[in-house]
Amino acid sequence: MNQTLNTYLESLQFHSISESRIKILDSIADSLLSLQVNNKKTTLLFVCTHNSRRSQFSQLWAEYFARHFQLTHLDIQSCGTEVTACNFRVIYTLRNLGFQITNPGGSNPQLSVKYSDLARPITLYSKSIESCIASSESGQIIAMMTCDHADQNCPIIPKVKSRIQLLYVDPKVTDDTPQESERYQERCRQIGEEIHYLFSKLQHFKSPN
Repeated sequence: MNQTLNTYLESLQFHSISESRIKILDSIADSLLSLQVNNKKTTLLFVCTHNSRRSQFSQLWAEYFARHFQLTHLDIQSCGTEVTACNFRVIYTLRNLGFQITNPGGSNPQLSVKYSDLARPITLYSKSIESCIASSESGQIIAMMTCDHADQNCPIIPKVKSRIQLLYVDPKVTDDTPQESERYQERCRQIGEEIHYLFSKLQHFKSPN
């Protein structure tokens, strides 16, 4: 792991999370803990409309911290009500943090994101809700709604055991403005810190044999 990324990861602490968000995260942790029965494999779907910004940040941090806390029973995916692509601003933000990203090209490339030479890469690309559900081999699927538009416009997600709101403001609002880079960095950090906090609470989970 390069020093730039290592320093950033070490800085993802909980001190900047507001009390109101802590209450939300604690409630989500309680819900996830209550849903974990008999060590079943569980798929967490981070859902956003286009699966291009917030849900991609969420998948990345969820996969990283699931590995960090050895939550091997969790299958982490992101998806959307529409298929687009991981936004180039997300890629730019992650590269600036020190992640190594291989982009094979194409309209919806499967990005290979590495945080360590020894770790398996994380794959980011835009996927539909239906395709993620169809490919899931877990005992249960939980939808983590990261944007209010998808939450309001997708009232029913088939085969999902539970639906949980973890909403974030879309950094898209500052696209092509002087605030763009700062807002993407801000949202990336917020999601990283909150996923870190949430998954630290899930260490009570036991992985299946």
